[in-house]
Amino acid sequence: MARKENQIRMGYRVSEVASLFGVSRQLIYKKIAAGELPAFALTPNLLIVRHRDLERLMQKRRA
Repeated sequence: MARKENQIRMGYRVSEVASLFGVSRQLIYKKIAAGELPAFALTPNLLIVRHRDLERLMQKRRA
């Protein structure tokens, strides 16, 4: 089943988060390591950032 373009995703890869914010993947990894952006390992080589955590980070950036 194809996913619709406007459907909200539950989580994003680090590269997708970096692209959404217009920053490097390294910066996203630093924020995860510093505890500023929660993430979990789906596999040993794949970190996932939850949609709700991205929303919280965006709210902090707007404030």
